[in-house]
Amino acid sequence: MRCAQAGMDTLLVTTSLDSIYNLAENEVELLPPEQTLLSMLYRRVADDRGKVKNWPLHCAVKYALEQQPKIHLLQATVSSLKVLNGVVIGVTTWEGVERLGRTVVLSVGSFLNARLTAGQLVEDAGRLGEMAYDDLFQHLVSLGFVFEEISLRTEGEEDSLPYRVDCMVLAEAEMQRGTFALSRVGNLYAVGVCRAGYLSYEAAALQGFELAGELIAGR
Repeated sequence: MRCAQAGMDTLLVTTSLDSIYNLAENEVELLPPEQTLLSMLYRRVADDRGKVKNWPLHCAVKYALEQQPKIHLLQATVSSLKVLNGVVIGVTTWEGVERLGRTVVLSVGSFLNARLTAGQLVEDAGRLGEMAYDDLFQHLVSLGFVFEEISLRTEGEEDSLPYRVDCMVLAEAEMQRGTFALSRVGNLYAVGVCRAGYLSYEAAALQGFELAGELIAGR
């Protein structure tokens, strides 16, 4: 949102547009960082207790993105990066569509080589009902990226079981110090869980806001 408001053409590629801003819980109380998209929308949908429910927050965010000029939404699965002379120039999707861009940001959460365990069941998934990004992970490995494994757990609620997600995140050696850029491939950035491991909703919102500032300053 911040990049688009600064006049940058911004493409959001996601496997499911219905999972944007999905919460792990049905209801939460947050303290969103000022100026972030989360902060602006939280006030609109919070009840008199200061809490928000999953579906109203998701709807508010999706509507805001759809109405913002310069933001383009594509429901597709990124399977690989397009790299030329050591610089990323876009992405390739599982559906066969290629998208070119001067900058690519990996914001893929807990979905790289993800395995979800609920009781005796193990699925290739980064969250309940959402597929893992195995193709993208294997492509990043083929480019030489080094990863570490982490485990994330949710306790579940009345209508869902507790489960664990084991996934891969970028190793610290892949980061350029003091920036969101990755060192192995030019014009490639990472933000969120795939970069830092577990993050609160507030921390994730702040990272996105700060990343946008870095991209806007460097355009």
